[in-house]
Amino acid sequence: MDTAGMSNRQRFELWDFTEEYSLNESTSVVRNNNNGIRMIKKIMDKSLYNTHIALSCVKNENLALIYDCRIINDNCVVLEEFINGETLESIIEKSGGLNEETAAGYMLGICNGLTDLHSNGIIHRDITPSNVMITYDGKIKIIDFDIARIPDMTAAYDTAILGTVGYAAPEQFGFRQTDVRCDIYAAGVLFNYMLTKQLPGESVTQSRYKKIISKCTSIDPENRYLTAKKLKKDICIIAESENRPLKKIIRTIPGFRTKNPLYAFFAIYFYMMALGSQAAFIRMWIKTDILKTIEYTAHFQFLFTLPFIFFTDFMSISEKLPYTRKLNRKKRKIIFAVAGSVSLITGLYLLIYLSVPA
Repeated sequence: MDTAGMSNRQRFELWDFTEEYSLNESTSVVRNNNNGIRMIKKIMDKSLYNTHIALSCVKNENLALIYDCRIINDNCVVLEEFINGETLESIIEKSGGLNEETAAGYMLGICNGLTDLHSNGIIHRDITPSNVMITYDGKIKIIDFDIARIPDMTAAYDTAILGTVGYAAPEQFGFRQTDVRCDIYAAGVLFNYMLTKQLPGESVTQSRYKKIISKCTSIDPENRYLTAKKLKKDICIIAESENRPLKKIIRTIPGFRTKNPLYAFFAIYFYMMALGSQAAFIRMWIKTDILKTIEYTAHFQFLFTLPFIFFTDFMSISEKLPYTRKLNRKKRKIIFAVAGSVSLITGLYLLIYLSVPA
């Protein structure tokens, strides 16, 4: 039911309903008297009116629809889509944890919903198993926008501490202003819970998605995914590689682990140069003594090996070194780019001024 462009009569009919039963003191199930459609009616603080007006304009198959909202008796009254299905919490409780394929499939739906939500300037702030429903025909639906908000980027931190303990990002507890990355954090916690039935603080999954979950749940928001779209892309890469053995092998090779053409170009260049230089060193070894060969080999690492390690962040080495692992992702990238450039310039200098026997 699209409220955009809805006539006054249609809007009146939308609010012509009969209450069926209460879920709690502020939430009830109602049935529209004109078309028989069930809806959820919620009574909230009027400060949530603007957020729910914005939500009513967001149409996504993975988000519960907000049909309309009004200020009535100094409260914000919302009509939300009634979802026929089960909460993810109930499904996990019965199953004891989901397999990788099912969990990844659910995560793709959650990421799809969050992408649209975030692109409309809204953050959910309460992504938990009880706020994600699976319809009886298998669709994912994010529900319960009771603490959703439109971020105020001029504020240093949130004015209210809200969210579910275990799923709420650290910044939701007053440390800084929340943005879309608090939903990324909660999604990572939820992904881990789907696979292990435990929070990351209790046990981290050892599945193929371990690295993704660790990135999502980083304490520092700077080290998390910046968008749900990027998170979805990385989940897709791993999920697709399972069905394509050759592609899976290629995706484990540094430089090809992402679909970035620039990274792939540099990887091919460095691999070719490395093979060519090793062949040259073998030839040199035959013509000269071993010590000279070792010396030349050491010099040439500045031109090939070190730039490759720095520019591709080989095996995520920046997250393992004592100094750089304490820095956020942006600073690590800058340091490694500088180190790679210095190494490459040094290698070029040695190539020009080093006399290599023919």
